[in-house]
Amino acid sequence: MKFIRRKLPKIILILLLSSIFLYEMNSEAHKISAMHDRKDEIKEEIEVLEMELSRLEDYYALLNTPEFAERNAREKLGMVRTNEIIYYINTDESLGLTKSSSPKNFLLDNLDNNSIHE
Repeated sequence: MKFIRRKLPKIILILLLSSIFLYEMNSEAHKISAMHDRKDEIKEEIEVLEMELSRLEDYYALLNTPEFAERNAREKLGMVRTNEIIYYINTDESLGLTKSSSPKNFLLDNLDNNSIHE
């Protein structure tokens, strides 16, 4: 009995310290697991950003080509090469045609409305 009374406080202290140690180890394991998950997310984000960077570098290289400059000059500024003639063709929409009317009916209707009366 004397032996148990002397050793009991030491045993309780050891059990208490062991449980605290195990709790802290478990908590740190969860933190490490969360950090690994975050690391994987960041790696995926880096891959996406590298692909976007590659796409933008390709686009930038395209912007610096003579073909792109000519295309922009033609489409946005309406420029043409020397000795070049541009023809514009009226479409049905620009003539005011509806789905139910045909070009023939459109011309006949406009002839009747715009005819010269003597």
